[in-house]
Amino acid sequence: GSYQIPNFLLPSQLHNDGNFIISLSKLTRYLGEMAEGMGVEIYPGFAADEVLYNNADDDGNGNGAVKGVATKDVGIAKDGKPKDTFERGVELVGRQTLFAEGARGSCSESIISKFDLRREAGADV
Repeated sequence: GSYQIPNFLLPSQLHNDGNFIISLSKLTRYLGEMAEGMGVEIYPGFAADEVLYNNADDDGNGNGAVKGVATKDVGIAKDGKPKDTFERGVELVGRQTLFAEGARGSCSESIISKFDLRREAGADV
C-alpha cells in the first residue's frame, strides 16, 4: 500500500496556497495567438526533418547560415514506397528561424555539429 504524508510535514513550496493552476495547452494556444497577432508564422503539426543552410549558389553569400527547415514527407508505407496519401515535405524559409525543440532535438544537433557549438563546452554538457 501507499501512505500519504500529512500536509503539515510538507515544505511551504509544495503548498498551492495563492498559486494559480492553469492548463498548459490553453496557455500555449493563447501565446500562439499572441505571437501570430505580432506577425509570427506558426506551423503546428509539422515536424521539421532537416535544417536548410545557405550556400554560395543561393545568393552569393556562401556563409552557410541557417535559412529555414524542411518538413518530412508524409504518406510513406512501411516498405518505403509512397501511398495514395503521399505528400512531399515543404521547405519553410525565412530571415529568422527559431528552433524550440530542446537541446537534444535532431535539428539542434545538426546545427551544433555544423557550427561546432560545443567546442568549448565541458565533457558533461
